[in-house]
Amino acid sequence: MGFSGLLGQVPFLDSLQGALRFVTARLVLEMLVMYIVFKVVYILYFSPYSKIPGPKYKKLLPFWADLSLMRGQYSRQQRRWHQQYGPVVQTGKSTVIILDPQALKTIYSSHRFPKHHMFYQSLRLFAENLFTTCDPTFYHKRLKLIAPMYSPSSVKRLEPLVYRACQRQLLDSLKERLAANDSAGPPAITVNMVQEFQRVTFSIIQELCFGGEEMMQTTGIGQDQIQTWIGLWMKSTGIKLFFPDFIMSEPPFLRKYFDGERQLFSYMRRIVNRRLELIAEHEKQPENAGKPFVHDILQALIDARDPDTKQPLSMVEVCAELGVQLNAGFETTSGATVLVVYALLLYPQVYETVMAELDREFPDRSKPIVHSSDYDKLTYLEATVYEALRYYPLGPMAPPRMVPKGGTTLCGYYLPEGTDVGTSIYTWSHSPTIFENPERFDPGRYLGPDAEKNRNNMITFMVGVRQCIGRRLAWAEMLIILANFLRAYSFTSAEPNLADKKSTDFPVSSFEDQQLLVTITPRS
Repeated sequence: MGFSGLLGQVPFLDSLQGALRFVTARLVLEMLVMYIVFKVVYILYFSPYSKIPGPKYKKLLPFWADLSLMRGQYSRQQRRWHQQYGPVVQTGKSTVIILDPQALKTIYSSHRFPKHHMFYQSLRLFAENLFTTCDPTFYHKRLKLIAPMYSPSSVKRLEPLVYRACQRQLLDSLKERLAANDSAGPPAITVNMVQEFQRVTFSIIQELCFGGEEMMQTTGIGQDQIQTWIGLWMKSTGIKLFFPDFIMSEPPFLRKYFDGERQLFSYMRRIVNRRLELIAEHEKQPENAGKPFVHDILQALIDARDPDTKQPLSMVEVCAELGVQLNAGFETTSGATVLVVYALLLYPQVYETVMAELDREFPDRSKPIVHSSDYDKLTYLEATVYEALRYYPLGPMAPPRMVPKGGTTLCGYYLPEGTDVGTSIYTWSHSPTIFENPERFDPGRYLGPDAEKNRNNMITFMVGVRQCIGRRLAWAEMLIILANFLRAYSFTSAEPNLADKKSTDFPVSSFEDQQLLVTITPRS
C-alpha cells in the first residue's frame, strides 16, 4: 500500500478533503454571486447607459425578453414607458427608443445610423435584398433598378390596372355572391374584409411584379397557397428574431415555418424560369429585335447588370427581390385598407361624411373612380385614410438603427456606438407633443389650418433615406379601392364586439383573429 493509500485510511484527512471541497464550492459560488452583483451594480449605476431613464429590469435584459413583444402588444408598452419616463427610454441592455422630432431626423435622414443587422437579417427572404440590406451601396444599386416602377408617372400608368383588379376581385365578386344568395329579404352577405382586400392587392402586385394571373397560372399554384407560404415565412421571421442561434438547427417542430420560405422560393424560381423561356421565344422573332419583352419588376431584375462587374443578378437574388416586392405590396396595403373600414365602422359620423362627399362629387355611379384627377376630389376620404394610418400605424414598433462609431448624443443623453436606437411609430402617432388630441379620431386635422403640418408629421411610411418606395402606389390603391367599394356597397359590422377586437403588432398592424367580418348590401 502506497503512502497516498495510507493517508486515505486516516479519518481526519478524509474529513479535511470533504471540508476543502465544500469550501471550494462555496468560494466559487460566492465569487459568482459577487460577480453578478458587481455586474448589476455597474450596469445600473456606472455604465454609459446608467443615466438613461427606463425600467431597471430592462437594462439587464435584451429588448426582446418581454412578454408584450411576444403577444404583439409591444408598441403599446413602448408608449407606456414614454409616458412614465419621458422622451428617452432604455428598453434593453443596449436598446433605446426616443420620441423627439429632431432625433427622428438625425436617426433616419441619412445612412449614418445603419439598419440593425440582426433585426433585418431575421426578415431576410432567400438572400440580401432592397428591404433588408444594411449596406448603403447595395441599397442604392438595387433602388435604381426597382424605384422606376414606383415613380409618379408609373403609378399614374398603373391606376387603370388597380381599378380593374378592384372591379374583378372585389366589386364583381361581391355582386355575384349577392346574386347567388337566395335567402329571404334584401340581398346581403357576410364577408371577411381582410381576405377581400388581400385578393385585390395581391392581384395588383402580381401584375406589377411578373405580369399577373396568366404567369401565375403556368405554375399551377393558386393565390391561397402562395399567401399560406407568405404567412408561414412571416411567422418564421419572428422566431428568427427572438431565437437566432437556436433556429440555425431548424428543430423539427418549427420546420413547417421554414418550409414556407423554401416553397415560396421554389415558386418564384418557376416564375423566373418561365419568363426566361418566354423571353427566348420573343427574341427569336425578327420583328422583335431590340424590343423589350414587357415592362414589369421581374423584367427589370432580369435585364439588370451590376455596374461594377457587368454581371446579371443570380436566380436567388432575382427571387429575393421579387418575393419581397410581392409580400410587401399586398400585405401592408390590404392591412391599411382594412383598418380604414374598421375606423368607419367605429365612427359612424365619419362614415356618413365620407359617403356624403362621394355622392356629391360622383353622383353617377356608373362612372368608375380611376385616376388621381378623380380621387383627388375626395378630400375627406383622403383625410380619413391619413387619420386611420395615424391612429392604427402599419409598422407600429420602432424600426431599429445602430449608433455609429464614436457614439452620439441625442436629447442630452450619450449613446455608445452599437446602441440600437429608434422611434416608436405608434407612440409618435399618439403623442400629444406631435398631434393635438391624439386619442380622438379626427380626419379634420388634415383639412384645417394645421393640415400641412399634420401631414408632414405622419411617419407611417417612415422618413428619410429608407422610406417605403411603394408608398405612392399604396396610396393610389387605397383610394381607388375604397372609393369604388364604398360607392357600390353599404356595410355594417358582423363582429360581436367590434370595439374590443384585439390587434397585434407583428409583422404589420392587424387583428389577432385575422378577420373583420361585415355584412354587405348593395347601395340603392
